[in-house]
Amino acid sequence: MRKSFDRGLTPAKCLTCKSAEGELRACSFCKSGIYHDNANCLGEQRASEASLTYKSFPWCCPKCFQRGKVALEKILLGPSQTNKRGR
Repeated sequence: MRKSFDRGLTPAKCLTCKSAEGELRACSFCKSGIYHDNANCLGEQRASEASLTYKSFPWCCPKCFQRGKVALEKILLGPSQTNKRGR
């Protein structure tokens, strides 16, 4: 069980609660989003059992999750829907 991410100088802290205590998760995409994976720090608990078991399973912070959601919506809407909004 990893309790903190050591980036060389100081122990990592959760971006929400600013605590270094407990198990922290680092974003697989931006590498700067470090959070406790619980409802208090994320607003919801999002880790699946597989992501906790296997270290190679990707996990994203709330900011990257929103970016991915927006990108997926753009793809799903397609160019015809996005052009109509701009007119």
